[in-house]
Amino acid sequence: MIQEGTTEPSKLNTLTGRNFIGWIVLALFFILSIGTSLQNSTSEDSPRNRRLHERQQDLLAKAMKHKWFQLNTAVKLKAPWKELTDPYFKDLDPEIGTMRQLAGQGQDLMAVKLYAAMSYERGRQIDMRLLQPLSSSIHPVDQSLWKIYSSTTLTTQYAETVVDSLPDTPAVYKVAKVHALEKAGVKDAISLYKVNTGNVALASLASLAQVWFWIPAVVLAMVYWKSRPPRGIPMDNLTPRGADRLAIHAAMILVCFEVVSILAALLMGLLSFSSSWASLTVGLLLMMMILAMQRSPFDGVRVSLAEMGLTKENFGANVWVGVLGFFIEMPIAVILATVGDRIFKFLPAPTHPASQLLEATHKFTVVFPLILFGSVIAPIWEELTFRGLIFPALNRFIGFVPSILVSSLLFGLIHPQGPALVLSLAWVGAVSCVVSYRTKSLVPCIVLHCLHNTAIFALTILVS
Repeated sequence: MIQEGTTEPSKLNTLTGRNFIGWIVLALFFILSIGTSLQNSTSEDSPRNRRLHERQQDLLAKAMKHKWFQLNTAVKLKAPWKELTDPYFKDLDPEIGTMRQLAGQGQDLMAVKLYAAMSYERGRQIDMRLLQPLSSSIHPVDQSLWKIYSSTTLTTQYAETVVDSLPDTPAVYKVAKVHALEKAGVKDAISLYKVNTGNVALASLASLAQVWFWIPAVVLAMVYWKSRPPRGIPMDNLTPRGADRLAIHAAMILVCFEVVSILAALLMGLLSFSSSWASLTVGLLLMMMILAMQRSPFDGVRVSLAEMGLTKENFGANVWVGVLGFFIEMPIAVILATVGDRIFKFLPAPTHPASQLLEATHKFTVVFPLILFGSVIAPIWEELTFRGLIFPALNRFIGFVPSILVSSLLFGLIHPQGPALVLSLAWVGAVSCVVSYRTKSLVPCIVLHCLHNTAIFALTILVS
């Protein structure tokens, strides 16, 4: 796929006239992407309640993990377990009243579930009238929760069935599994929340390593770049029509992505494809379409991968530039993600479908296709589209710095995490633009992007 470098002048530099179709399609695509992102972030009847639910889910999950940890500590120290756990679990008490109030309004089913789980965990009397929406629900999950919290005892067989059938996320379902096992008399029910302390420690060390490597990476990058002047972006000196041609090419890729995604969704429904394998299918089909497009002339011109910057020239050095770029961008990306989450705290917490799947299960059949798509395929097609096509096309009309800002912002907006992570993702895109400019190659951009996504996946798996 990576091509030999070429010294031949691009035919894009000879095109004359204008063609605005690509720009129009791109504008419509990004307007729809922004609208979809905002709609997904505020789709609940009350975004404030949804944010509240997420905070309480997180609190409940941490409390249960702490319960398992403290129980183990109590066993080892031969100390009273209740004495160790009460100071932490009392944080749930004020939340029970809030959920009871929301559950009483009769329109917030998640509030009902949280109220039941938190009340039982704290030994409070559950008002069964508030659980009526669960009993009248047509969903098996809701029916299971109704039986768990309305019954005094459960059989071991039913409790084990619940453990197998209920999902692990949101956290309230996993908590309900523990409660079902407890009502069945299973003594080590809390072991469902057993924490792999080695993984947690490894994740913490990985996070610290990012900070430790940041300053050396910045110093090495400055030394390297000072000794080597910037080579420019892969496609410069474009004519206006040449830039228009790149916009058309980028629009075709993004439209293909949407079409293939819709087809994959249909496959999930018709053939019972899992979402992880559907994502991989989308990625593979899209890469095939990109290869077909770059081999087919359009408007009398073929845009090759080599022209976009995907060449073997200075390959080893460019890989190292990508590694340095990763160590420089990652800690700041985390900081910007935190800032974005604070700014948009009234919206639901930012999340990605892939991260949700990895938090729910670590099965190889789920993890493998997700990592292959997210850590390899997605970085390649996204870098080809945004740094290989959109960035140089914008550079022709609005200049270097504005084109970095605009292309990076658009890159952040197409992701499904919502407004809270736009700043963080735009920063990743901006660093990719800079390394592309310094090296006249997309290789370091792809390496940086692959490492970034892989790090996110690895940390998600470790801490979940």
